[in-house]
Amino acid sequence: MAPLSIVRQPIPSLYGGVSQQAAALRSLNQVQSATNCTFTVREGISKRNPTMLVSRLAERDPLGEDPGVPFAGWFFHDVRHPNGEVYILALPGDGSYRVFRERDGAIMPLNDDTGQAYLTVAEGSTAADVFRAIAVGDKVYIVNTSVVVAMKTDVAPGTISGTAQTLQDEALGSAPEGSIYRIVGSSGNDYDTHYAKKTQGRWFEWVEPGVTTEIEPTSMPHAVTIQEAEANPLGVVCSFGPLVWGQRLVGDAKSNKEPSFVGRRISGVAFQFDRLGLLAANHVSFSETGEYLNFWRTTVTDVLDTDRIDVTVTGAGNSTLYWAKPLARSVMLFAGSRQFSMDGNPIFSPRTVTVSEATTYSSSPRCEPVNLGANVYFASDSVSSSQIMEMFTQEDVVAKEAANITSHVPSYIPSAVEQMVANPNFDTVIVRTLGSPDLYIYEFMWSGDQKVQSAWGKWTISGATRVLHLYTRDEYVYALVEYQTFDDFTNDSVEILSLVRLNLNRRSGVWRQFTTNGEPVCMDNLHVVDPVYNAAQNRTYYRVGLPMAGQTDTGVLFIGGTLGGRFQRLALNAPQPIFWEEADLFYMVGNVTSRAAVGYNYTMRWTLSEQFFFDGERPNLVARVQIRNMTIRFSETANFGVQVKMRGAPISNQNITADLLSTYSGRTTGNEDLTLGLATRVDGQFTFPVLGRSSDIEITFTNSEPTPSNFNNAEWEALVSSRSRR
Repeated sequence: MAPLSIVRQPIPSLYGGVSQQAAALRSLNQVQSATNCTFTVREGISKRNPTMLVSRLAERDPLGEDPGVPFAGWFFHDVRHPNGEVYILALPGDGSYRVFRERDGAIMPLNDDTGQAYLTVAEGSTAADVFRAIAVGDKVYIVNTSVVVAMKTDVAPGTISGTAQTLQDEALGSAPEGSIYRIVGSSGNDYDTHYAKKTQGRWFEWVEPGVTTEIEPTSMPHAVTIQEAEANPLGVVCSFGPLVWGQRLVGDAKSNKEPSFVGRRISGVAFQFDRLGLLAANHVSFSETGEYLNFWRTTVTDVLDTDRIDVTVTGAGNSTLYWAKPLARSVMLFAGSRQFSMDGNPIFSPRTVTVSEATTYSSSPRCEPVNLGANVYFASDSVSSSQIMEMFTQEDVVAKEAANITSHVPSYIPSAVEQMVANPNFDTVIVRTLGSPDLYIYEFMWSGDQKVQSAWGKWTISGATRVLHLYTRDEYVYALVEYQTFDDFTNDSVEILSLVRLNLNRRSGVWRQFTTNGEPVCMDNLHVVDPVYNAAQNRTYYRVGLPMAGQTDTGVLFIGGTLGGRFQRLALNAPQPIFWEEADLFYMVGNVTSRAAVGYNYTMRWTLSEQFFFDGERPNLVARVQIRNMTIRFSETANFGVQVKMRGAPISNQNITADLLSTYSGRTTGNEDLTLGLATRVDGQFTFPVLGRSSDIEITFTNSEPTPSNFNNAEWEALVSSRSRR
């Protein structure tokens, strides 16, 4: 290379996501920062799809006479019912419960809506801290992790009539009806001992008289049952209460021991291999196969493959088990600093089950791990940040390992991860943190056994105070979102709990059907409102889904009719004035026939990494790169902004160069698709001046309008000088 030369260097792709590594260590396809972006191998960096309003669930007045429990402390669990509906169970922690229907937000009728002790949390705790749940069929099993499980004081009735070696002993032949005998079996082996009772002339295995037989049901998990009811207009009726748990019907305190969770707090609940599982301290118990409420042996004279499984995890020390997740043919048990593999070969039964320590990573007791494909993802919290681990099985050595998929963004995700969900259709993991409207998105792609994409980004849900719960189905991610608005008409603040969904499919037509020509609309809490004309007042009214009066980031796109396709931010009062009559009701003068797409506007923003001249396959770290201009290639894009920031030399008195902002519009004179007031999406490229040293500039791309944009790749032209050659 000559000492001074003009070079052009491409950035061939832009799907690598955010990296917090030193700039010289980043891949060419990684960026410095990104907000409200998605990363795909097909299109590079794109503006994320909007969140669309599904239903408005509940409302709370924090300053009212009965404000209730803040939504931030509620526990939520999504339930996919056998009837095809999806319900959302909500536990405020005050003894009440609610069941919302996903599609319309309707509250399902409850048979028992009075306060329940098991659903009440102690002062200083929240329902989100205390409750765990799992849905099986039409039941949702709820665990209150603060309750200690106890046995009832009632004991098995009767007295022992005598002792025999076997059931063939002569003494048993003449024993009267109702007699209970101890059958001692092999001499010196207490575990051979069992009991038999004579009933209608036959001997049946029995329980030792005087031993406790029942677990106190009020201390065990309770259940919400969502039962179909054709007579009810909503189709179902919900009921809550304790369950009828199995009893110790055979054996004694040695041969049929109490389940290990008795005397302890249940810390987790699971469902695997058609068994209900309960975790307590360093113990794990799985019910009898198909009998989810029975945690006792059904016979002590044999070990049945279907019987309960109850094991103690050795090596856990004082660690408490919190989660159980399937991985390959195993069940992974997660404690605070260790993970254990629970295996059964060839079947999962009390005869074959073994537990061994698999890995020793820190794992969050608050965030439930998630399965995606053949892997399990779990969170590891530290004081200032969180890491996400990807656990997998090495088939050739049948060993479990975990990789830190946040190693290149070590401080990107804040501490206190609350929840993760995974969508297998789009290879996406979404992370929710405590009390935040931000979601952290991990998008990846495998090609054979090579991971060709491992991209992190952040989404901020516009207008939201916090995201409270997530779940995925098909190509959607659903979010329970809290909005806080101030009602100018009542001088009061209002908290609203809404359900929104985001389509992970960039090419989906669902969110592209709002405008007359099929243009997509990018606004959060997006929903369409029909006009209602009042002839007497000569006004057209629009009732929106959330109180939006005074919200400066609110947007309205009028679709068709007299105002077809014009986007306006309400604060600008254009193209014609809007008047608020209520917090969620505005009107326009005259007979307006346009429908309105309403929502909160959000901005896509991403910043390039510092650019280096590559001399072969390695960056030349000593070369001076004076970038003259840059070309960005885009597809299906209507408009975007390019911001070039120049900074002064270190330790100098020079003024920082002002922002250079270039705004591009895809409209072309004569384009047949050009319609006044509508953005036209085109494919193309845009060249803009940079005129700065690569180490002194910061290039940011934005899109603040309700239109999509896709950035495929880029290229820059620079004067490059170097004092030496390789």
